[in-house]
Amino acid sequence: MITKKKLFLMILVAGIIVGGEYFLTHKKRKTETLNPTATVSPSPSPSGKDLQSLTPQEVEKILGGGYKTVPYSQLTKPATCNIGGSVNFFSPNGAENYGSKISYTGIDSPARQIKWKVSPTDDLKVGPNLDVSLELPDGESPVSVMLPSSPPVSKNYSLMASMTYGRLVGAGVRVYEVNCSGQINVTLSY
Repeated sequence: MITKKKLFLMILVAGIIVGGEYFLTHKKRKTETLNPTATVSPSPSPSGKDLQSLTPQEVEKILGGGYKTVPYSQLTKPATCNIGGSVNFFSPNGAENYGSKISYTGIDSPARQIKWKVSPTDDLKVGPNLDVSLELPDGESPVSVMLPSSPPVSKNYSLMASMTYGRLVGAGVRVYEVNCSGQINVTLSY
């Protein structure tokens, strides 16, 4: 029969072995720190072309089956978007959503981004962030908000958003960004 001391020693030795293996394998890997910047530059794509020169067919090929871009002949005006509503957190893990949503028109592809700005700056998680699950070219979606794991810096936040969209320019797609009108207020009442 295994005593408590032997069991503890066996668990300790196993932990040291697993921990040592983890440390040694991760120490050998080269880590790269990525810092986001505010510069605008073409992103690399699997086709070797920059995103602004991709045709709608190339975008669909990169995204795979099931995701379709909107025919660019249907998109003659710039995209628009609007956000509104509010969210009230009554506890760190509980919130009431009062109609917070994002509405948009003229979005061409499920690969487009929704970029959120939180004021005052904090680590709130806000979504949706990609148009993959959204109806295109026009539609709306509820907005979800999660508080940071560290204590929030404020009891009141304002959320603003922008969306990227593409338009056919010559033989390629040019990516633009539009600021959404409106804002979403987030309140912590606990």
